[in-house]
Amino acid sequence: MEDAAVEVCGENFAYYKAYITDIHEEEVTVAFENDWRPESKFPYNRVRLPPAAPKDEKPASIIEGQEVEVFYGGDEQEVCGWWRALVKETKGDFHVVQYLGWDTMYAEIVNSDRLRLANTNQPITKGTFHQFEIPVPEDVQEYSKLESAHKEFKKAITAAVCKYNPDKKSLQIIVKHEGLKKRALMLSDMHFRNLRQKVLLLNRTEEAARQLESTHLHSNSSYAEEFTVREDLIDLAIGAHGADILNARKIDGITSIDLKEISCTFKIFGDTQEAVKKARCMLEYAEESVQMHRILVDFFEIGGFKRLLKCPNADVVATTAELVADLCQTKAFKNGILSELVSLLNIQKETKVRCRLLYALSCLCWNNENSISFLSSTNVVEVLIKVLREPDEKLRTKTSFLIKLLCDHENFREAFYSFDLIPILIKLISYQPDSSSEHLLRALLNQVSKHHQSRVQCSCEEYNLLKILQGRIKLYNFKDEFHEATEHCKKLLALCFPEEAFSDSLSEVMKLRAEKLNLQIECDKNLQKQQATIEELLLNQIALQEKINQLEECARSSKIVEIKLQETLQENNRYAQAFADMEDIQKEMTEFRHKLEEQKQRKLEHLQKDMVEAHKLVPMEKDEEHKKCIALMQLEHQKELEKLKSCTIAESQVLFNEAVNSVIRKKDLVIKNLQSNISALDTELYMLKCEQGK
Repeated sequence: MEDAAVEVCGENFAYYKAYITDIHEEEVTVAFENDWRPESKFPYNRVRLPPAAPKDEKPASIIEGQEVEVFYGGDEQEVCGWWRALVKETKGDFHVVQYLGWDTMYAEIVNSDRLRLANTNQPITKGTFHQFEIPVPEDVQEYSKLESAHKEFKKAITAAVCKYNPDKKSLQIIVKHEGLKKRALMLSDMHFRNLRQKVLLLNRTEEAARQLESTHLHSNSSYAEEFTVREDLIDLAIGAHGADILNARKIDGITSIDLKEISCTFKIFGDTQEAVKKARCMLEYAEESVQMHRILVDFFEIGGFKRLLKCPNADVVATTAELVADLCQTKAFKNGILSELVSLLNIQKETKVRCRLLYALSCLCWNNENSISFLSSTNVVEVLIKVLREPDEKLRTKTSFLIKLLCDHENFREAFYSFDLIPILIKLISYQPDSSSEHLLRALLNQVSKHHQSRVQCSCEEYNLLKILQGRIKLYNFKDEFHEATEHCKKLLALCFPEEAFSDSLSEVMKLRAEKLNLQIECDKNLQKQQATIEELLLNQIALQEKINQLEECARSSKIVEIKLQETLQENNRYAQAFADMEDIQKEMTEFRHKLEEQKQRKLEHLQKDMVEAHKLVPMEKDEEHKKCIALMQLEHQKELEKLKSCTIAESQVLFNEAVNSVIRKKDLVIKNLQSNISALDTELYMLKCEQGK
């Protein structure tokens, strides 16, 4: 954007930083820095280029009486701009300046950071920036709407602005030098080819993903179910950090479970119908309004639930405990039932019943200080630690959840410490991670965060908690589904092993710094490669330009040869026309000779007739003399005719021969010229083909 940076003169004669976005006949459109004002049009005489950056980092020397520009905003609501001022006094890094162009004399003390030398750049003109457009092919117009799609192209042509105009369906480019237009036009084909390849790769990737999904679902899955969960219940469906959906995917017979987050739709695919239904039961949530009748509350108040909890049937006890848990969320019950639940939890052996009892206790204690205070008077701590030792994962999860709730209260923290809860929790945490691990870590964190003796106990080497927590952090390895568990481990390290936590944090910081350095080095290498590529492209561009110039020169030569050939052909046509004219002349000469013979014959016949008539009129005695005269006259006449005929034929033949010889000579000359021109053309065309092939 800095290539398009300008300074715009406001109505107050201060200059504000902006960026060129469009060029018009007599004005430009600019966008102001930080968008403190919408895009606006300004005439050329109110826009100038910013001053050139100094070659070194040394600040410019400011002396008294020098005209400078001050970065000043007037008040807090006004945007800062550059104002003309005069330095009145200087002391160290502080200067007394007097603003110029104001009606009243106004002076101010400013720091050197807010001063710069006066900008001497003149207002921009039509030749400062050059704007042109490159049509975008239809197949990449949609992808060209992305601003990042033209980043490398903009850098390669060193353009100030390069953006896609959807109305004109073209790239709008603004450069500072008109010669860059030729470079942009040359590189545009390569740029659009790269965009076309990116679009093709994206389409192929999407198509491959769709085909892979379709193939996977149809080939590997015999059963499928699709259902939708309300958007406000989707978090419950997938569970904390996706725990429920992960557990559903682990069910035997389930091939895949897909979730469309936009529509909150689950698609379950499996090999058996039972597995698909089981996974759906784990994930499907719905909200149902249930009216709590007064009779249920009365049933509890008369002790009906206590009798059901004492029933020998395990299913009855489990259902009753679940009903108590559901009811206690709508009505605060008396605490009399808590002791019954704790006693049953201690006595019952059925895992299902124990889970329901723990669920009921957790619901009764949730945000209920009275229930928690009442529980502190029971043996619930001993019972919970006993249940916590059980091998069942689900039972351990619900127990650790209840312990986590109780550890927030001081009475229970001391009780848990006295019953050695810390070693038990540490031992359970050291096992292979499961669904109870996060609750165990949270219970331990709640216990040690506000209980000093528990922290001291955790730091003992015999429990090896430090290595367990460090190993667990490495195992989780910043996975999203274990984010909270990782945070619990880090907080435990900070509480129980502050020095180690600081060391780990320091090592992590060093590691991050090393990664940052490596990334920076890699970025520098990539930048160098890109710069080398750009330089190579520029060299190729120069070589290509030379080839283009050579081709243009060859094209011009070919054009000249073509013109000469056309002229030669026209001359040949003229000679051919001359030959045709000569043939016409020869035909006319032949016709003339025939006419001459006919005319001579007619004259002879006419003369003979005249002589016969004259002979009839002459007397007989002079007949002999007359015959002699006639014979003599005929002889002379015959000689004269022969002479006339020979002269006419000789002259005509000479003229005809001279014309024919002249035409033949010209024809031979033309043929020689044509042959030499054709040979030269063949040579030049062969050289052109060789150069184009290279």
